[in-house]
Formats: sequence, structure tokens, C-alpha cells
Amino acid sequence: MERPSQTRALQVDFDAVASERGFYRAVLEDVRRRLPAGLPLSITAVETILRERSYDRVPFSQILEMVEHYQGIGRVKERAQAFTEKARGIIGEFPESPYQRAL
Repeated sequence: MERPSQTRALQVDFDAVASERGFYRAVLEDVRRRLPAGLPLSITAVETILRERSYDRVPFSQILEMVEHYQGIGRVKERAQAFTEKARGIIGEFPESPYQRAL
């Protein structure tokens, strides 16, 4: 398989029931054999996380990659900013006092 000059890695997203895992393993092994040496191949860990309801068996790097891929950090920052602005508006309605300033 020829590698386009800009390709740095290949990630496969799949959703498979237990009975399909053997098929997907065979597909991934075939893809791996056809990829250029040194090109990283990974699969998402969403199924493992959801099935086990835990991040224990998933490397932190994969979790961070998923969060970044789905812009999770940016969305959390936007929500935090919205809550902060709302809170400032509410606090501003209280009479001026050391307590209000502390908030």
C-alpha cells in the first residue's frame, strides 16, 4: 500500500459485537501487513471503555487522543466560560460587601 506523503498514522473506528471481533482482527492484521513499515495503526478504545465502564485498560494516550479528536476540551472550556459569566451576573446582583467581593 503506498503511503501518501501527509499520512502520519491510521486509526480504525469500529463497532463490533463479540461474535464479529475475529473478523475485525483478521481485517486489521491484513491492513497492518499492507501498511508501510513505521506507519502507526490503532483502533479506537471506545468499545472497551463502554463495555468495562472503566478507563483502566486503555492507555492515557488513547483517551487523550479521543478527547482531542472530538474537541472535548474545547467544549468543556466553552461551558465553563458560560457558567462563569452566568455566575458573575448573579453575584453582581448582591449588595456590595466583602462576601460578594470574595465570590
